[in-house]
Amino acid sequence: MKSLKKLIRHYLKNQFWIFIALLDYALAIFLLQSNAFFDHPPIKWVILSYLDDPLACAIIFGIATYTFTVAVWDLSWFRAGPIIAGLNVALWLLFAMAFLQHDQQAQSWGFYASVCFIVAASVLSYGATGGSQRIPEDLKNQLDRLKKEKNGGG
Repeated sequence: MKSLKKLIRHYLKNQFWIFIALLDYALAIFLLQSNAFFDHPPIKWVILSYLDDPLACAIIFGIATYTFTVAVWDLSWFRAGPIIAGLNVALWLLFAMAFLQHDQQAQSWGFYASVCFIVAASVLSYGATGGSQRIPEDLKNQLDRLKKEKNGGG
């Protein structure tokens, strides 16, 4: 029971990273199931054809697993939080640019590039600010003082 409460506390604290890990898994599965998405014509940049290979998908699975592990067990060793933020921003920006380049070659605007840019921006924003979990120390002290005054004042 104690470990379940701890798991729920970690989930509530790190639910953003858990969902980002699930998005990473979804991206890798999409690329595996899309039957060589970047190899369809028009292909002018050969580097794009490597982004949906099994090795690239394995790297995405690795990033997703690392993100999920850090989030579920609330690891903070070796600056794990900034590492997962950096890995995920790099991953989503890379694929946003790849989808954008693919769409530019096909002379259309696709849905995938937009989603990747939105995910990259949200990861960057949350990684930089910490969401609502990180409160500056002076603000935290003021909130604690106000709670004590409210409870003590009756």
